[in-house]
Amino acid sequence: MREWIETELAPAPLGPRGGPRDEVPDQVRVCEEVREFVALARAGSYLAGDRRVSPKERTRWRSTFRRLADEAQAGLAASDSRPAEEAVEVLVDLACYVKGYDCFRSEDPMEAAGFVVSDAAAALWGRMLARNGSAVLAERAMPQLVRWASRFGWTRTEFGAVSERETSLASVIARVLCDLDAWVACADGYLKVTRPVG
Repeated sequence: MREWIETELAPAPLGPRGGPRDEVPDQVRVCEEVREFVALARAGSYLAGDRRVSPKERTRWRSTFRRLADEAQAGLAASDSRPAEEAVEVLVDLACYVKGYDCFRSEDPMEAAGFVVSDAAAALWGRMLARNGSAVLAERAMPQLVRWASRFGWTRTEFGAVSERETSLASVIARVLCDLDAWVACADGYLKVTRPVG
């Protein structure tokens, strides 16, 4: 109930945060912030009395998560988007992790943060394909697909605005792949990841 009240009272976002619409944030800084945020979250610093995270920041983790996610995804438009790609990957890894482990004082962290994993994956994989081609997409995205896939989404309750927007990662990659060569490369990459060793 408290989370619902906080969400209702929070001001509505006005599009991507962090500066003018056409301005791409410093992606090296964003990536460093994402790595620090995720490390603290996984260490339980947003749950307990860790001096590295102030009591105020423990209650504002949603805003920090949203800002970092917005800035990382905005950075995918940069000419050198590798730091942004890394930041998005780290945030999605965290989203998958918190479905089963408590890192924040929240019953459903991704619903509270408003983070749609399938949207982030679509932006990331689309950028990978445009920047590097189908061979690199297959090499990097197929392990992510296997690691991130979730039959019932990434929210704990499977109910709410975020859950309604989620789609399967199989349908995401199907939309990203634009030609037969990309399909073949990704199919081969998927088989390499999932094929038993020996």
